[in-house]
Order: sequence, then structure tokens, then C-alpha cells
Amino acid sequence: MEEPKGEKALLLVDGTCYFAPLERDRLSVRAAPKWLERLSEKIADRWSLSIARIHLFDAVMDSSLHDFPSHRKADKSRKSLLRNMQQAHIAVHFRYLKPFRTNCEDVNCRYKSAAIEVPVGAGVDVAITTFALADMPTDVKTVVLFVTDPDYAPLIRALKGKGTRVLVVTDSDAALDPALRDALDEHNPTPFKDCVSFLNVHKQRCFCWF
Repeated sequence: MEEPKGEKALLLVDGTCYFAPLERDRLSVRAAPKWLERLSEKIADRWSLSIARIHLFDAVMDSSLHDFPSHRKADKSRKSLLRNMQQAHIAVHFRYLKPFRTNCEDVNCRYKSAAIEVPVGAGVDVAITTFALADMPTDVKTVVLFVTDPDYAPLIRALKGKGTRVLVVTDSDAALDPALRDALDEHNPTPFKDCVSFLNVHKQRCFCWF
């Protein structure tokens, strides 16, 4: 089957999945937009797609509702990343979270024995699903998802049911949840999988397309 030439596509990114390796590998804040842009270019080249826009979905705790130092620091870092994304003309969709009760992580915090709870990724999967099924332009024929959560399996099936081509990209084969693999593979017992490496700021990383 011939690959589509220049077919219009969107890249939808779950911020929780995307930021985790950035923070784990201690990449520069300013490297984040370039890293995602280069990933988008690799996807477009590999699949002969025209990616109209990158949409990143994330959830940020509303710091006006608490004064817990460690969470304020993490919140500030995340907002800085999101601002860099917006400046790179990436469409950023985010919602503020209201903190519930748990312990503050800062050992010097006066609230160490008190409690708040921060639902960091809450609602991101719902936001992506709503956008993909209700708000996405009708001329988009391919959706590329940067996700790992099994909650996206129903979305993949719904998009495929509408005739939309779905690709999933992860930063490792092991990161793809079995439920997502099943949703992608159920009508294709021998799915195509390709791993492409490109040099990011610090090291070589392999991305797998499904």
C-alpha cells in the first residue's frame, strides 16, 4: 500500500508523558520546544505527512490556592516549559488543578506534616480525547499521538472507526502500554514498527512509531 504524500496530520502530545524524560535526563528548559519540533519533523519525513500543528496538553497546579514551597518550585518550572512551547508556536492547552491534601515534599517546609495532594496529570486524557473527537479540523486525516496511558485506547478505536489514521510515538518500545498496543493492532496482526534515532541535546534516543 502506497504511503500518503503530504497528508494533513496533527501531533497531539500528553504533557505528562512528554516532560517526564526531559526532567529525568535533566535537559535544558529551552531544549524542550526544539526536541519536540525535531520529533515532529522526523514523523513527517518518515510517513510523508504534512503536520499542520503540534498540540500539547498539560495540567498545572494553581499556585494561588496554596503556599507549599516544593510544589511552587515544580509548578514554576512546568510553567516555564509551557511558555517556551508557546513561544515556539506550539499550541498549548492546559488547565489549572486545585490541590487536595497530602504531604509537602520539602523537609524544611512548615507544612511537612500537613497535607496536600496534587493530581498532576488529571484531565489531560479527557482534554486530548475531546479535542480529537470534537474540535479537530475535518480535513485532518492522520493523528499522531505522543501518549503512553492505557486510557487512550478508546480514543484510538474511535478515531480508527471514523476512518482516521492513528500513529503512536513513544520514547521506548517498553513505554507503549499493552492496551494501546491492542487498540492499534486489533485489525493488523503484524503491525509495522519502526525505530528512528536522532541526536538530542545530550544523547542518542530511539523513538518508536506504531
